[in-house]
Amino acid sequence: MGREAIKIPQIRSVYGDQIICDGGPFGVGRQGGAASWTPKSISGCILWLRANGIIGLGDGDSIATWSDESGNGHDATEATNQPTYETNELNGLPVVRFNGSNDKLSIADWGAINDANFTVFIVAKPNSTTQFAPVFIKTNMASYGSGFGLIKYNTTANAYRWFMNSWDTSHYSVDFTWTENNWKINCFRWDSVDPKNIEVFLNGVSQGTDTNVANFPGTDADFPIVMGVGFGGAAMAEDVAEVILYDSLLSSGNMETVETYLNDKYAIY
Repeated sequence: MGREAIKIPQIRSVYGDQIICDGGPFGVGRQGGAASWTPKSISGCILWLRANGIIGLGDGDSIATWSDESGNGHDATEATNQPTYETNELNGLPVVRFNGSNDKLSIADWGAINDANFTVFIVAKPNSTTQFAPVFIKTNMASYGSGFGLIKYNTTANAYRWFMNSWDTSHYSVDFTWTENNWKINCFRWDSVDPKNIEVFLNGVSQGTDTNVANFPGTDADFPIVMGVGFGGAAMAEDVAEVILYDSLLSSGNMETVETYLNDKYAIY
């Protein structure tokens, strides 16, 4: 992925989560006919949450379970402080809304992810002035001292950070501007092969890298994935439409394919 937003004109239309195209690149379509594609079409999809996959709820209903559609059973759940299902919020599609007070969803730990490469995509609209408020984390909830996550890193407007191992800058981190209350496609990838590095993208545009190889991340094992509430009770007001996680470093072509799927579906840019 380069410095410019991705444009792939071959894709003609989206029906639900099937991209119908004629000869699209990177395996999305085939010449001379239609083909269907989902995030699972790329190997290594270990988590796929999409708000428009939630069934049986009406506008404003509480969400006890956001089912994982990757086939791995990594459902996001909450018994008490549940986010809500909001219809017709993004390009005619529903979203999951966290109130910025105590709403959260957690995915039970399934072992270490950051011991090897991974790539995550999040379609979200965060809005918080609270330091440490999380968009998406898998880390030590007592200190953000291990694992990884996307957080509001101080009280300055629009200031966000992806980190590995620790939220502070002594470890891997990329700071970037995300204008609050605006929908973005956010992508984070971890390359565990020397030179080890992380890179962050917004709407297909790189926001920076960090190659702090002196501080190899500690394991994220024994930590759940959490959205909504983090360290010290810091809460994020956010809408989330989709989350996709791969247990590999996606190629540039596959990253563009996922980005295009998301942008065609949600019309972010």
